[in-house]
Amino acid sequence: RQVDPQDWLGFVSDDHLRAWRDWLVGQFEPGHSVQTAEVFAQRMGISVAEVEAVLMSPQQMETRVFHHVPRAALQSFHDTGYAQSVGLITRYLRPMKI
Repeated sequence: RQVDPQDWLGFVSDDHLRAWRDWLVGQFEPGHSVQTAEVFAQRMGISVAEVEAVLMSPQQMETRVFHHVPRAALQSFHDTGYAQSVGLITRYLRPMKI
């Protein structure tokens, strides 16, 4: 929570960015849980239980997700995102000699 936005985005206020930062970071604190299912449920207009039921059902995942987005495309997205994230973090920490 040491990051303090200062006019980073013209379309989002710094107060909103700070609130989002605090909400996101809070999910990684001991005793807290990641709220991905809650976010998707709210955006889709369904319950968290429905999102979790789909995620736990290979048949539902096939019908509702993999039918539209091939597994290979998701794997490629994951692999690319992971590699880029590691690269960004490495470049960020390099000046600190950690």
